Amino acid sequence: MRPIRSAFTLIELLVVIAIIAVLIGLLLPAVQKVRAAAARTSCINNLKQIGLAMQNYAGVNDGFLPYPVAPVAVYGNQPWRGYLVDLLPHIEQDNVLQIYRRDVWWGDPLNQPALNTKIAIFLCPAVPGDHLVKGLSGDPIVPGAASQPNSTGLVCDYYAPSGYSDPSLTPSSRTGVIRLGSSVQLKRITDGLSNTIWMYESAGSPEVWRAGKSYGPITNVLQSNNAVWASPHTGSVASFSADGLTQNGPCAVNCANSGAPTPVSGTGVYSFHTRGANVGMADGSVQFLKASISSAILAALISIDGGEAVSGID
Repeated sequence: MRPIRSAFTLIELLVVIAIIAVLIGLLLPAVQKVRAAAARTSCINNLKQIGLAMQNYAGVNDGFLPYPVAPVAVYGNQPWRGYLVDLLPHIEQDNVLQIYRRDVWWGDPLNQPALNTKIAIFLCPAVPGDHLVKGLSGDPIVPGAASQPNSTGLVCDYYAPSGYSDPSLTPSSRTGVIRLGSSVQLKRITDGLSNTIWMYESAGSPEVWRAGKSYGPITNVLQSNNAVWASPHTGSVASFSADGLTQNGPCAVNCANSGAPTPVSGTGVYSFHTRGANVGMADGSVQFLKASISSAILAALISIDGGEAVSGID
C-alpha cells in the first residue's frame, strides 16, 4: 500500500501568504524609518565635514572664510568661481582641484571633468533625482559667457547664506556669512559662532520643490547655474507661505527650496527629512531646525552681527 503524502491545502497556503504579507506590511515602515534616520545621520556628517573644512581654511588664512569671486573689480576681478572650490583641499578632494581650471569661469567646458565629479559630502542621500544640472546657460554676470547646452554639472545640497531678507521683519535684511566678493573674518561674527548658520540645506535642485511636491526644473538662469557646486552657491535666504508658492510668508523651513513665484529672488531652507532640516553652525556643530521655527529666529541665526537673542532650536 502506497503511503499518503502530506501537503499544504490551498487554504493553508493562502493563510501562510497572508501572514507573510502582514509581516512585510509591519516591517516596511520600520525599514523606511531606519533608512530615513541613516540618511539624516549621513547628512549631518556631511555638514560636519564641510564645517571642519571651513574651520581649517580659516585657520590657514588668518581667520578669513572663503568667498565666491567674479570677473568684475568689486567682486574680486578673477574668473567666476564659488567658495567650495577653495574648500576642495580641505575635504580630501585634491584630485578634483587638480582638474579644475581657475583660469576660466567655472561653467567653461574645460571644467566639465571637475563639475561632473561626484563629491559625496556635497549630496544628501535623502534627496531624490540625479543631482545633475543639464545644459548650463551663459551666466549674465560673465561678459561674453556662451551658453553651454551640452554641459552639465553636479549640484551641492548645502548652501551658504549671503543674508536674509523679509520685509515683515525689522530690520528687513540681515548680513550672512558668505557673500560675493567679500571674505568674512571669524572674529566679525559677533553674534557668536554657535548662534550663526554658515551652511544650510536647500536640497532638491535642479528641480523646484514646494511643500513636498516637485514643480519641474528650475528655469531661471542664475538660480539654475547657482545650484552647481563650483558656482557661487550662496543665496539670500527667504521664507514662504505654507504651500511654498508665495515668498515672504511665515514658513521658514521645508516649504520651498527656491524663490517664488518665479525661482529667482531667494533660496529656502529645504530638506527631505521629516519635520525639519539640518544646518551647519559657524562653530562646526550641526543643528536640526524644526519645520515650526519662526522666520524671525531663522533671520537671527543667519545674521552675523545683529545682536539678536536666539532660542527655540534643537
